[in-house]
Amino acid sequence: MLPKQAECSVSVMYGGEDPSPACHLQIEPAYEDYEYVQDGDIIIGGVFTVNCLMAGYKIPEKPNLTRMFCIKPMQHYYKNIQMFLFAVDQINKNPTILPNVTLGYHLYDSCSDPRKAIKSVLQILSGPGETIPNYSCRDHQKLAGQEHLPDSADYSSNITTDPVYRAVELVGNALQVLYSSQNYSCLKGQADDEGNYRHKVPKSQCSISCLPGYRKVPGFAVSPCCHSCVLCSYGEISNITDSGNCMKCPDHEWPNENKTRCNPKEVEFLSFTDDTLSLVFIVFSLLCFGKTLLVLVIFIFHQDTPVVKANNKSLSFVLLVSIMLGFLCVFLFLGRPVDVTCLLRQISFGILFTIAVSSVLAKTIKVCIAFKATKPNSMWRKWIGVKLPTCIVLACSSVQVIICVSWLSISPPFPELGTHSYQEKIIIQCNEGSVIGFYSVLGYMGILAAVSFIIAFFARTLPDSFNEAKYITFSMLVFCSVWIAMIPAYLSTKGKYTVAVEIFAILISNNGLLYCIFLTKCFIILCRPELNTKGYLHSKGNI
Repeated sequence: MLPKQAECSVSVMYGGEDPSPACHLQIEPAYEDYEYVQDGDIIIGGVFTVNCLMAGYKIPEKPNLTRMFCIKPMQHYYKNIQMFLFAVDQINKNPTILPNVTLGYHLYDSCSDPRKAIKSVLQILSGPGETIPNYSCRDHQKLAGQEHLPDSADYSSNITTDPVYRAVELVGNALQVLYSSQNYSCLKGQADDEGNYRHKVPKSQCSISCLPGYRKVPGFAVSPCCHSCVLCSYGEISNITDSGNCMKCPDHEWPNENKTRCNPKEVEFLSFTDDTLSLVFIVFSLLCFGKTLLVLVIFIFHQDTPVVKANNKSLSFVLLVSIMLGFLCVFLFLGRPVDVTCLLRQISFGILFTIAVSSVLAKTIKVCIAFKATKPNSMWRKWIGVKLPTCIVLACSSVQVIICVSWLSISPPFPELGTHSYQEKIIIQCNEGSVIGFYSVLGYMGILAAVSFIIAFFARTLPDSFNEAKYITFSMLVFCSVWIAMIPAYLSTKGKYTVAVEIFAILISNNGLLYCIFLTKCFIILCRPELNTKGYLHSKGNI
């Protein structure tokens, strides 16, 4: 290749006529230069010494202008450039080193002049055209390396051991590694004072490899081919190195701690065996069932005593049985939900509580009727007896049965897998089917309890022995308070704790009925039998 002719001179000056205090670089017009250029996808720059001296002479017509020339070429030095061009040509001919990539070069002769060497380096960095420091006009081309060989380097007759040849070969090998890992960074190689290069391939990665659990994010600060490593997002994994994307786990799986594998999600429900909360509910329900059964046995053995008779023993038996079964229905809420338990849990709870509240309402109405029937010629006397309370309980319970049957017919409850309540676990729960049906059951119980509370409140000060209304008032107050507080707690919790809130409300409200209505009576029967007489009840007005 014949060198293109150009003139160059470089000088560094400070201040001058420029008012700016900062230093700047001024490139003077060039006259003659020796340049070797071959286009390519990747350019290797080089500054060599071919001519040993730069000389200048003044032009008579322009005494202020000095023209510089490179003189005294050395054949031994010119061999370096030929060796460099040969090495680039060998790399381009080998399809296994840089497939689909052409290696080019941009070489200059320094003429053993530091000013000329500086100008050549700046020209290589700027690319073709005007020399602009810190700016490149190479468009799509990339400058992969720049070689500068000292004049004192030793050379061998063996091509493969020649320093210039080895330098280009090392750059080619480094670029091969670089392209195989799809990374890019600028490489710089420089021989030592003896012209020898290290036998190790230069490290050419501008980014570290992204481990599994991370994904690559393109970076823009160094090169578009460089990247950063970002941890996979919530619910995603990557199981290979240098993954460009993370994969989302299926709904029934969740990433492990390192986000390298999707594991089956933890399954949550109120288990009979593996849940402490379930164990607490089981023990407490059985204790409450035992207490209620004990009260029922006491009432059966003392059913002919004035205390039991005065409170309508048939209603008391119905109320105690419904409370006792209410404690047992807690077991329908425990364990893994299946079709049968989902169908029975709300229905049994609703009907049993309706029977209990209906019994309390019947007791309240009977107290009011009994007070009015004590007046002479009262029309309420014909309503005294067993039929009226029984009819009240049956009528009120029938309405709840109709609501429950309608609910089951239209949209019955069913078990489902809740995958969206918690990201890292699956909630096995009962879907209530019809929300309207569920809240209709609760609403009807609330209406019965409110009516019973209002009637008992106004009848609490009756001036005779039938003053059970004050105990009913307090029991309904506890009952209504528990279920009113339960609704926001039920709506604000998720998973197994939603079921736990409902179980807690069942246990507390049942205990409220048991203690408020029957505790005093059991105390009189067992501890103060002298008070369990008809004469005392009529004289003191206490039950």
